[in-house]
Amino acid sequence: MFVRILSGHVYLGALLGQNFYGLVGRQDLLELVVIAGTALVVVVAVWSETEIRLFLLFVALTFFAGLRSPTTGPPNGLSAWIMLAKTPGIRYWFLPDLAFLWALLVCVSGISIRGLSGLSAQVVLLAKFACALLLAVACFGVWHDWRIAPFPDLNFAGYAQRLEQAPQGEMLVIPENPPGWKIVLTKR
Repeated sequence: MFVRILSGHVYLGALLGQNFYGLVGRQDLLELVVIAGTALVVVVAVWSETEIRLFLLFVALTFFAGLRSPTTGPPNGLSAWIMLAKTPGIRYWFLPDLAFLWALLVCVSGISIRGLSGLSAQVVLLAKFACALLLAVACFGVWHDWRIAPFPDLNFAGYAQRLEQAPQGEMLVIPENPPGWKIVLTKR
């Protein structure tokens, strides 16, 4: 489940937006995504300045704390991690997404990376190009998630009119958003 959460919600979520790849993707491909994404973050953490290292450490600690003790109350038969894996776009993924995108940006800009003189120029150029390409893909993810679909219109005005016309003591069940919620009113 950890591989599915980290690959689907953090790395692919930052690049492609909210998705369910962590649940429906092939395990071997998701493991490859986790290895590549984590390697990038570790390399940036090792070669970057203290501020970026501290930010990445803070994000890692909050991410693992959230996974260790999530504030979800899963229904019977589900673990908290399965519930988290089935929920893209929640607050648990914001800071890790931000840290991953920041690591890509640091890799592309190279302004805060030190100690790269030992690597060949071709390897550095290839890494910068790959990270720039991933940042371009992330623009698609931002566009994909930019607008949240509106809740469906459940005709509240019609239910209000029915409540006005109802005899005293009658109960009316009004569906509410998000789907599955309801209001139960009794005419007085």
